Parts: sequence; structure tokens; C-alpha cells
Amino acid sequence: MFFSYTSDTVINKPVKAGCDPALNHSPYALRTSNRHKSDRVNSILYTHSQADLKMEKLQKLISSVEDYGIMLLDHAGVIKFWNKGAEKIASYSEDEILGRSYKIFYSSEDIEDGLPEKLMQLARETGRTQHLGWKIKKDGTRFWARYTINAIYDDEHSITGFLEITDDLTEQKISEDQFNNTLEELRLKNEELKLEELRYHKMVSEVQDYAIILLDVDGKILDWNKGAENLKGYSAAEIIGKNFRLFYPAEDRDANLPSILLEKAKNNGSANHEGYRIKKNGTRFWGNVAITAIHDEDGRIVGFSKVTKDLTERKKADDKLAISTQELIQKNEELRRSEERYHQMIAEVQDYAILLLDKNGIIQNWNTGAQLIKGYSASEIVGKSFKAFYTAEDLKNNLPDKLLREAEQKGKATSEGWRKRKDGTVFWGNVVITALHDSTGDVIGFSKLTRDLTERKSAEAAIRHTSNELAHNN
Repeated sequence: MFFSYTSDTVINKPVKAGCDPALNHSPYALRTSNRHKSDRVNSILYTHSQADLKMEKLQKLISSVEDYGIMLLDHAGVIKFWNKGAEKIASYSEDEILGRSYKIFYSSEDIEDGLPEKLMQLARETGRTQHLGWKIKKDGTRFWARYTINAIYDDEHSITGFLEITDDLTEQKISEDQFNNTLEELRLKNEELKLEELRYHKMVSEVQDYAIILLDVDGKILDWNKGAENLKGYSAAEIIGKNFRLFYPAEDRDANLPSILLEKAKNNGSANHEGYRIKKNGTRFWGNVAITAIHDEDGRIVGFSKVTKDLTERKKADDKLAISTQELIQKNEELRRSEERYHQMIAEVQDYAILLLDKNGIIQNWNTGAQLIKGYSASEIVGKSFKAFYTAEDLKNNLPDKLLREAEQKGKATSEGWRKRKDGTVFWGNVVITALHDSTGDVIGFSKLTRDLTERKSAEAAIRHTSNELAHNN
């Protein structure tokens, strides 16, 4: 009995991602080393077979090998010999495995696919075949193996059985899969970063309401979006590579404002400013600017982002509001002074009692004339009802309320009669009550003007008395 070897034959069976069935591109030197070891074993077997060693001597030689699983199969694939290496790899003892089919090490998928028969047939046709894939241990777990099936020939060159050598490469497979998984994760992460960067650039470039600019550390423009083109009038081709100082008016450049803003962003992380900026056509717009420092992983500043919002319309509105506010302040001041003059004028009037009443006749204001005529100081009478000036008879006739209602309905009410002073004496007063209205026409109070006509009343009475006496004497 002897062994005959032909060139290697490999069945191209699909394997999991990251694995090369032909083992031509492994990143690990271990694979090449293992193949050399396998070839050396095959070479030893070949040499011994050529020397017509007896099967017993061959079995004794290979039974002690532990690094490789070696088994002898008959022409039908029944296991006839099993070495220590095979027991170590697949966990079956010699007693458990001898006499069983070699298919026991194949998965149900491989059996269903006819892989054991295909490999055996190739070994019959070519003398030798090699395969890389998953095989099954006694406990049902899988191990990744490279196995070679060699046909065994008798002296007449007829196949009497097969020699299968199995190399357990599970650890190498795990390392390869981990390596390939890491590569795949890095590739996916790289693609994700590229996509994210593309989305970011697309997002920035499509923004039209804000001018978004990328500057280098010296303020040179590196990137330019549509919003910047719409706002400032420059195309990207016209402006990239130039310094952002050209957007500032001469007075700001003379004051070194652009450099001051960059320095502030360097020191504080960002800088904000509002002011006039210059468009390509030389016109000005009012811009709100935010400059933010950009850092690398080591914290060093590598450039700046500059976001500008056109606030010209808001500036116009603010300026208009400021002017209107100033005008209102001036008008209010004028009204205040006018009111002050009016109140002073009223307060200084001595010939007339001028009062301000609320809707219910409660006294709100009191002038010098009122104090002289009625005898009350402002502190004594403000907050009290104007009914205090009417006699008991007038109060009984509800005259105060009648006068307020008449003034409310007709705009004003006039009356002459006796009124009371603080000391209880009476004087003859001429009263005019006028309704006061708000902007909607609602009555909000009354003014009450009283003149002391006691002397005139006495004079009139004296004249009437004299006239009566003259008439009686005549």
C-alpha cells in the first residue's frame, strides 16, 4: 500500500465574510506556517508510503501526532483510524468514533449541500483535495478547520481508502474575523464621517439667511456659502483666498476692528459685534457678526467660523423707534411742563375756587382760591366729597348729585346759592361744573369752578332795599 499525490485541488465553497477559502490573502503568517507543517506531514507520509511501510507501522507513526487530526477512512468514508490530534480537536475517543462515517464532522447545511461527497469525489478523481470551513465537535460546537483528503492507493493503483489531515484554525479564524470586523467598522465609520461631513457642507452651503464663512488663523477666507453670496454680493470664486477685512468700512479698518475681533475670539472662544459692513457694490448693511474659534484635537486654534446676519431692516426699525421714542419723550416733557404750568396757574388763582372731582364728586385737587374762599387747606379737604360745601337744605334736596348728573348729560351745570365755609358761615357762590371725558368720550370726572359773589349779593340786596324804601316814601 502506498500514497500518491497530485497538485492541490480546492473546492470553492462560499464561506463567511472576511474569510478566503483559498487562503491566498491571509493577513497572518500563522496560516502559511500551518500549511508548511501540513505539507511536511504529507511529505513524511509520502516518503514512508513509497518505502512500502506496513499500515501498522504508519499508524504507529501518526497516532502520536497531536497538532493535527489524522484519520484513515475506507473507500466508503468509514473511520478506521483516529489519532490523538483528532481526539484533541473533535473530542471523540477512539472507541467512540471508529466505525462511524466521516460525515459526522459536517454541519447539517454542508450535508444538505452534499459537501462531504463532493470532497470525497474530488479526492478520488485528483488524488487530493483541500477545504477550509466549519466542522462539528462531539459537543456540537463548531471549529474552523483546514483539512486535506488524500486518496490511498494499493500496488495496482486502486483506491483502498483515504487519509484526512485536519488543522484546527479556530483561534486564527477568530483573530481574522475580529481583524476583518475592525476593518469593516473602520470602513463604515469612515463612510459615516464622510457622509456627515458631506451633509454638513451641504447644509452650510445651502443656508441663505446667514452668511457662513470659514477663515484661517489670519482671517483669510477658506469657504463661502450661498447666504454669504446673497448678503455680500461676492461669488465664492471672487472672494475665497481674500481677507475678511474688506467687509469692514474704512473707519473700522483704521481702528483695527477685524484683528481685535479675531484676538477676542482667540482669547474667549468667540466674539460678537454689530455694525455696518460693506457689500461688493460698496453699499452698507447693518450686520450682526459672531466669530467662533475652531480648535484641533490638541486645543490649538486652526481657524474661525464667522456667521453674519443682515439686520438692516431691524436697524431701520430700531432707529425709527428710537426717533419716535425721543419725540414722545420730548412731547411728554412738554406736556409735563404744560401741565405743571397749568397746575401752577390753577393753584395760584385766588379769585376762584377751582376743584377737580372724580366721577363720584370726591375732591382730587384744591387751589389757593378754594382755600381762601372755603377756608380748608388742601390736606384737610382732598379726598372728601364736595357735598361738604352745601347747606342742609340743598343736601336734603339732593342738589350736589343733580348738578353732577346734569353736567354728565349736558356737558356742564351752573348754579348760584349759599355755600358753607369751614367755619360754618355761608357765602353766595356762583358754581360751574364741567364734565371731563377720556379719548373714548366716557366721563372720567368733573371740574368745579366757584366764585364768591357775596359782596355782589349784598350790594344787590342793599339796592333793592333802598329802592323799596324810596318807593314806599313816594
